Amino acid sequence: MKIKTYIFTFFILLSGIAFGQDTLLVNDFQKTDKFKYINEYVIKQTERDSIFNSVFSDDKTQQLLKSYTTENNEDVLLVENQFNLVSILISDLISAETKKSLLINKIKFDQKRTLFIPPDYKGYPLEKQKIKKINSKELAITDFIKSYNDERFVNFSGMLMVFSRKDEIIAVDKKIDRIQKNKIKKLHFFIMPKSTAIYSKKGIYGVLIIE
Repeated sequence: MKIKTYIFTFFILLSGIAFGQDTLLVNDFQKTDKFKYINEYVIKQTERDSIFNSVFSDDKTQQLLKSYTTENNEDVLLVENQFNLVSILISDLISAETKKSLLINKIKFDQKRTLFIPPDYKGYPLEKQKIKKINSKELAITDFIKSYNDERFVNFSGMLMVFSRKDEIIAVDKKIDRIQKNKIKKLHFFIMPKSTAIYSKKGIYGVLIIE
């Protein structure tokens, strides 16, 4: 099955996330005393790739990677550096062995963190507040980057993981073992918008698809 089919299937599984072949809808909101602002800007796949490529080439990311590979420094695994880490993991310039090492150590690192349990809003009425729609590319990009560094909604040990070649979802306690035994060709990451995550716990800590 092709990877795009898996991506489409998982976004249906997670429910409530708008997804297109080459776009990603950022539908997050910010509250004020008078309005709830909803950003409807759609990030294109080309823009998404450009953001990751830019962060990967950044001096900070390259220094984090160098420190990890030459000094066994684990700063790249810190929550505040998760976007830098993902930019490394999805890059075609990084070897499969380095990706495997980073991914396994990140899972072990995040296992020490307490998983955030979102409140159950089912059955509760939504807060009545005036809604103002905006269309901001700058805000969408900022929120996109922040979403990967959110310690509540991104945890590699709790991520929904699938090996696309084997057509199976991997249980939490089997992740490291399966990664060690399989070759990694390419990785795909998806983070749920916060406004969706509070209503669905499927993939709440992120989705990782391994080719």
